[in-house]
Amino acid sequence: MNDFINEGENLKPEKPEDYHYHREPFAADVKEGKNDPVYNTHSYHTKVPHKAIMRYILHYTEPGDIVFDGFCGTGMTGVAAHMCGDRQTIESLGYRVEKNGTILQQKSDESGIKSNTA
Repeated sequence: MNDFINEGENLKPEKPEDYHYHREPFAADVKEGKNDPVYNTHSYHTKVPHKAIMRYILHYTEPGDIVFDGFCGTGMTGVAAHMCGDRQTIESLGYRVEKNGTILQQKSDESGIKSNTA
């Protein structure tokens, strides 16, 4: 496992010296339907739609990060991580993907005005 993680980390570009990882807690209502063909591939009593998991991955990780799914019940976390590389799927969740690959999330302020933020 250590070799796998080290190899993945070595492939990522270096961060600037002043880089500091920080994410505000994910505070959004996550509702995803259960009618997606990927979701309906097989049944499982506690399965979570991959598009719901994608929102957390997009919020808390950066491209190339390793996502650990210790229980891996239905494999939806792996599906979600893979789908985070698909521009069309990301945009279907309401995000905007710029030409350089930067993903912007749509947020609303107190007055309801929407804007896109990284």
